[in-house]
Amino acid sequence: MEHPDRFTDRTEAGRALAQDVAQYLQHAGYGGRPLIAALPRGGVPVGLELAHAVDGDLDIVVARKIGLPW
Repeated sequence: MEHPDRFTDRTEAGRALAQDVAQYLQHAGYGGRPLIAALPRGGVPVGLELAHAVDGDLDIVVARKIGLPW
């Protein structure tokens, strides 16, 4: 699928990604219920759209930024 260089929001980006992932899962013969892991803030709206489209479960992964240099 052809995607624009930019999306209006993360929900739109999630829908575009979901189309490709759903097609991939079908082609690969995956018959289970996928677990979609999303990072808070920007990744959650994308992950939500993806989980809806592939009938998967959504989980949120909370990570802490590591500040470098010390």
